[in-house]
Amino acid sequence: MIPYLLPHLLDRAAEQWPDKDAFSFFGEGISYADLLRKSNSLANFLVANGVQRGDRVGIYLHKSLECAIAMYGIFKAGAAYVPLDPGAPTARINLLLRDCGIKHLISQPQKRHDLPEVVAKTAVHTIIGVNASPAEQIQAASWQAVFAHDGTTPPAVGLMGHDLAYIIYTSGSTGTPKGIMHTHASGLSLARLSA
Repeated sequence: MIPYLLPHLLDRAAEQWPDKDAFSFFGEGISYADLLRKSNSLANFLVANGVQRGDRVGIYLHKSLECAIAMYGIFKAGAAYVPLDPGAPTARINLLLRDCGIKHLISQPQKRHDLPEVVAKTAVHTIIGVNASPAEQIQAASWQAVFAHDGTTPPAVGLMGHDLAYIIYTSGSTGTPKGIMHTHASGLSLARLSA
């Protein structure tokens, strides 16, 4: 099969090298098979919690193995990810959450003290990766709860190469940050150029 979606790269790698490390970080690794299973679980969790094709999901994480799980899980849910720099001012993160209409945010316990200000007056109603909600009316979901969902198959969302995969924001140094939209096709083209 010729990959036409970004998660097809993971599917193919997990089939060819299931036990090989897909990513490693500070001495910890995640195999292709484990990454596939965990990203499928995240995708099924997101869809079960209302994520639809084309929705934007924020990734507010320091570099970690969970970043890869988040990206592929979001792809497999039919959504697009928006990376949010955890070192950026909370006002900038809040602006990007509002600009994209993000309802689901993937974060980590280390950012918990920033989360109430980050999500204030946004559409965020679910934060994944934390054990306790940082604010009223926001659901918290631990990774353990996410991984309890089916990891054998992703949800059927019917994506195409022209569907949105991710949005990268400019620095905004000359004004308001602007989102640059990338489809699965453009992301695959970039990956082929980088290989």
